[in-house]
Amino acid sequence: MRLATQLLLLGGLLLSSACSTTKQSQAATPPAPGSEGAIAAARAQLHEFGTKYSYDIGYLEKLLDYSPPAYDAFAAAMGMSEHREHLPVDAHYVACISALLADDCGACTQLNLRMAVEAGVDRALLKQLMEDPSGLPPVLRLVHDHAVQVVHGGNADAERVKQLRAAYGDEAFAELAVNILGSRIYPALGRALGAELSCPPPSLDF
Repeated sequence: MRLATQLLLLGGLLLSSACSTTKQSQAATPPAPGSEGAIAAARAQLHEFGTKYSYDIGYLEKLLDYSPPAYDAFAAAMGMSEHREHLPVDAHYVACISALLADDCGACTQLNLRMAVEAGVDRALLKQLMEDPSGLPPVLRLVHDHAVQVVHGGNADAERVKQLRAAYGDEAFAELAVNILGSRIYPALGRALGAELSCPPPSLDF
């Protein structure tokens, strides 16, 4: 799932971070990794993110409660769903949302819909993706079908891969692969922790 810049802040929340406070760029002393202060900061940013996007961060809090080092290990992978330098924003979100729909995670899909709209993706495109992906523009249909095939455990269709690389270039295709994988770690973590919840179907009514 793509958790955008705000969730990137969660990567390494228990790690130190310096900020410039003087003309000499003197760094403020952050809380020590794993300390109560660092854990409190991580929890506060989780709550801020959850509130902003109406997203249930309970499973991430559970991981933090159980083991701050395990949370740090997970946080280190959060950037996978965020990373995008060459892939167009619409393809990025089509990939992540398609993967999450195939993974049957309504909450994470809803989160990505909110982020997609925030990033400027056309609501009409997202509606098409949700209701009838066969009607997507041809290259985005390739993105959708590729993500779904990967989620369902099939080997990627060689001709589709060739077409995607031709359309976007190798660097963007590599990002696409990492985004699909990265988006899936969130529902997988919830399930692995036994924290999965039933949730309403995702909607563009926001």
